[in-house]
Amino acid sequence: VSNSAMKLSQNIAQSSRNSGSYAADLLTSRDPHSIRQRMEDAHFLPECEISSIEVLRRDYEKLRVAAELSAEAVGVFDLNTLLRLILEKAFKIFNADRGAILLRDEDADTMVVKIAMTKDMRPLVNYKISETLLEEVIHEKNAVLSSDALQDNRFSSSHSIVCDNIRSTMCVPLIYEGEITGLINLDTQIATGAFKEKDLRILTGF
Repeated sequence: VSNSAMKLSQNIAQSSRNSGSYAADLLTSRDPHSIRQRMEDAHFLPECEISSIEVLRRDYEKLRVAAELSAEAVGVFDLNTLLRLILEKAFKIFNADRGAILLRDEDADTMVVKIAMTKDMRPLVNYKISETLLEEVIHEKNAVLSSDALQDNRFSSSHSIVCDNIRSTMCVPLIYEGEITGLINLDTQIATGAFKEKDLRILTGF
C-alpha cells in the first residue's frame, strides 16, 4: 500500500485561512441583505437561519459529495486512483476549471505535481502553480482563497497567475502528523468570486 495514498485517505484536516478582512467588511456593511448573503457564503448556518432554499440545496449537495469522497477513499490504496478520485469529486463540488495535487518528494524536499486535470478530466501538460501561492501555503501552513487573483496584491508579482489569467483560486495544504505532505490547488480562468469561504472549508477537509 502506498504511504502517500494512506496519508491522503485518512482525510486529515487543517486550520483555514484567517478571515479577519471578511469580518471587518461584514461589520461595516449596512445592507441587511448583503450581510445575510455574505454570512451564507462564509458559514454553514443552522437550517432555520438560511433564507434561501437554493442555498440550502447547494450546500447539501456539496456536503453530500464531500461525504461520498470520504466513504469511497477509505477503500482506495492505489495513489493514482485516489488522486483522480479526489479531483473528480472536487470538480463536482466547486466551480473550478483546473485542479492539481502536489505531493512532497522527500528525497528532493520539494513539491511535485502528481496530477493536474481540467474539469472534464483531461490531463494538463506543463501545469504551473504560483510560487508565491506555494510559499504561503507551505510556510504558513494555511489554506489560501483569492476571489480575484489578478487584483490580489499577494500575487501581483506571480508570473503564472498573470500568464494563465487566473481569476479565482484556492489552495489547501495536506497535513499529516503536523507536516505538510502535499497540497490541492483549484482555480478558474472564467470568473472572479468563483469560490467562497465555505468552499475553502470543504476543500480543507479533503
